Amino acid sequence: MSASLYQTRSDTPLNALEIQVRNDGPDPVTVDSAQLRSGRLAGAPVWDEPVEIPAGAAMDLKVSLPPPDCDGSPGETVALRVDGQDVVIDAPDRLGQVAEYVAAVCFEDDVESTTHIVVEAVTDEGIRVFVDPGTSEVGALGTTILFAPVDPEALAAAPGAPGDVRPVRLRPNRCDAHALGEDKQGTYFDVEVTLADGRSGPYTFTVDQEQRGQLYRLYARMCGLS
Repeated sequence: MSASLYQTRSDTPLNALEIQVRNDGPDPVTVDSAQLRSGRLAGAPVWDEPVEIPAGAAMDLKVSLPPPDCDGSPGETVALRVDGQDVVIDAPDRLGQVAEYVAAVCFEDDVESTTHIVVEAVTDEGIRVFVDPGTSEVGALGTTILFAPVDPEALAAAPGAPGDVRPVRLRPNRCDAHALGEDKQGTYFDVEVTLADGRSGPYTFTVDQEQRGQLYRLYARMCGLS
């Protein structure tokens, strides 16, 4: 048996992870359970639906990622129950996606301890966002699969600046009915944030479910899809 870890595009916004378990033997096996163990995760998620894996085949077992342990160390294993026997095998994070998840969530927690960026409303031209930088510097707003800001500096704020509400005009990043119909990340916005300790990176903020529907309708109207 061998294992590896990866995320699909749809897993990322859901904080889910695929444990890919491969049967390297000559006979089919039944995996009764799989538990992910990691020094950089605050829990050990379990897949507990028995699945048969044919010889030479692999199956993806989806689990929910627990919160990270920001002081933990890398190194993942999977504890398997296979045909009634227990085995623990290495599960390499070959694409570095577990590392990216841990870094992103820990950075996000540190941003949210001092900085507040909240979408207050969807408008006819985009979104209205409350920005309080606290001790951080808020920089450029990025694009999403669906939208691009007309002014990437619309949310820019220096450390210590008073909180205020910013209008953000949006335009379609590209008009694509299929992209709209299949969207999973188009209403997640990245803005560059630099913390007081010098760490810098994208901070992701999003909208509530009602606002998401409003943004989809705005995109459809802007693209002539409605």
